[in-house]
Amino acid sequence: MTLSVVAVTHRTAPVTIRERLSLPVEQQCQWLQRWGNQVPEIVLLVTCHRTEVYWLDGEETAHRGVEWLAELGGLTVEELERWVLQRSGAEAVRHAFCVAAGLDSRVVGEPQILGQVRRARELARAAGTLGPILDRLSGSGNARPNPRPAFLLQSGNGANGPGSCRLVDRQAVARARGGARGSAALQ
Repeated sequence: MTLSVVAVTHRTAPVTIRERLSLPVEQQCQWLQRWGNQVPEIVLLVTCHRTEVYWLDGEETAHRGVEWLAELGGLTVEELERWVLQRSGAEAVRHAFCVAAGLDSRVVGEPQILGQVRRARELARAAGTLGPILDRLSGSGNARPNPRPAFLLQSGNGANGPGSCRLVDRQAVARARGGARGSAALQ
């Protein structure tokens, strides 16, 4: 199993594209249920500055996430591809921790993102698409509930989120892996 993420954020796309990918909670649940039958686990994170899909699959299938988001926004894959960030394995884990820690936020370190990540996890649970690996990655079980201590900021004024994201505490990633099944998914 491989963890993948496809994201459209304030760093990758203009507001006109991001607005097309924003869904009310009821539609997010329907979306999860629709696509959740194709993969073992899937979580959808929608905020005012990002729409991200995290999922597990038997192979690296980032293109699948682009197709899902394109359909969600009424766009073609070709229209959306240039605005998408795609990661898999350990890079997807690093991205998830950077997002949850607020290091990839418009205002670096903003605390609201943690609550938004928790709501995305609970929505996936309600839709029946949350499994043990994404549950652990998104902050429950033995995973660190507040990922902020897992990151080290570089010296300077603190406004260097992307550089800071490269300094993920390896122990936090190991805790998120959660055993053999989780470890293989996050490789």
